[in-house]
Amino acid sequence: MVGVVFLGAVLTLAWMLLGRFAFERELAVRTGFPVEIERFYCNPFRGEIRANAISFGNPPGFPNSLFLRVSGLDLTIKPLSVRGEALEIPELSLVVDQLSLVVTETGQMNTRVFSDALDGPGTTGDGVSSGQTEKSFIIEHLLIEIQEVDIEDLSSGSVFVRRYRPAIRREFENVRDLDVVVRTLLGDLLQAGLEAYAPDVLTVIPARLAGPAGPVFLQGDERIKATMDSVIELLKNRFDSPAEEP
Repeated sequence: MVGVVFLGAVLTLAWMLLGRFAFERELAVRTGFPVEIERFYCNPFRGEIRANAISFGNPPGFPNSLFLRVSGLDLTIKPLSVRGEALEIPELSLVVDQLSLVVTETGQMNTRVFSDALDGPGTTGDGVSSGQTEKSFIIEHLLIEIQEVDIEDLSSGSVFVRRYRPAIRREFENVRDLDVVVRTLLGDLLQAGLEAYAPDVLTVIPARLAGPAGPVFLQGDERIKATMDSVIELLKNRFDSPAEEP
C-alpha cells in the first residue's frame, strides 16, 4: 500500500484541481481495482494531501468483496521537489484497517495483481522498468499501521479462511527505499502468526519501490523461503537470548 500511496501522491499533485474524483479515477485506472474515497483534501501550494476512508474492492476474477481499507492517509510533499532529482516527502502516515488476501483456485493472488499493475507492463522481473529511470525519493518520517489481515486461500482445493489482528505500528526515518520497511513488516507479520502468507501480503508493495527486498517476492519460493528463514532466525535470537544480568 505504501507503493500506491507514493505513486498516488504524484498523480494527485498532477490532478490537484480535480480533487477526490480524479484521485479515485486515476487509482482505479492504474490498478484495475475499484476505489472509493469518502473524504479528501489537497493543498497543492503546501504539498499536503489527506484522505480518509479509502476502500479498494477486488478486480474481476476475484470475490466481490473488500480488498483494502485505509482509515487514514496524511502526506506532505515539497512541491518544488516534484520537478527535481528526488521527491522529498517530509511526512507520510498510513493507517490500514484491513487487508484481505485472496488466492483463487488457479493460484492467482490479488495482492500480486495489485502490485503488478502499479509496476506497469514495462517492468522486468527484478522490478526495474525497461528504458526508464526511476525517480529517487526520501521520506523523512514514515508511519505505518496495519490493524487486520484476512486470508482466503482456495488454491489447495479446500477453503482456508483466517483473520489475524497483528496491530502493527512502525515508524521510520529518512527512508530512501522500502527495503528496511519491507523486511521489518515481514518480521512483524511472521511474529503475528501469518507464517507462509506474510510475503504474499507484502507483495502489495510494487517491486520497483521496495528496494533490494522487492525482487525477493518475485523470484520464486526459494528466495522467499531464504528471506523468511533469515527473519525467523533474527526473531528467534532476539526472544531466545538470555536476559542480561543486572
